[in-house]
Amino acid sequence: MLNTESLFCPVRKRWLAPLPEEQVRQKLVHKMVQLLGYPLECLSMEASLKSLPHIRKDCRLPARRADLIVFAKNIHPDHSFYPLLLVECKAVPLTKKTMRQLVGYNEYVQAYFIAAVNQTASFTGWYEESCDDYRFQDEIIPYQQLIDNIRPRT
Repeated sequence: MLNTESLFCPVRKRWLAPLPEEQVRQKLVHKMVQLLGYPLECLSMEASLKSLPHIRKDCRLPARRADLIVFAKNIHPDHSFYPLLLVECKAVPLTKKTMRQLVGYNEYVQAYFIAAVNQTASFTGWYEESCDDYRFQDEIIPYQQLIDNIRPRT
């Protein structure tokens, strides 16, 4: 999976330059699929916000790409395949700016959970209505645990 010359991305099914952020992405994909139960076929990398079928096309969308989106089936009343987790990968320290960027992306994507990951840290978050803010915990939460903890949107 990881070497000094190139990286194979099992999601995009192609070889890529081993840039620092790509190394973070590929290490994360490996961990998610091999250790945390994420189905490979539910992962999407570098998806344009404009390409996501559940996003309203009549609003002005930024020309941005999501590092990684995990979709799941039958978790939303109006869409059969919907974003479960939006992930931002960085090759630099995770900062408040990173978290604001992630929350901003999720205003469009509307994933139930968000996560930020770099070489040494990872956080998973969810919107907590009672405090009108996101709460985060260390590490990436296993797939089934996210599915089991989806809270209906009001």
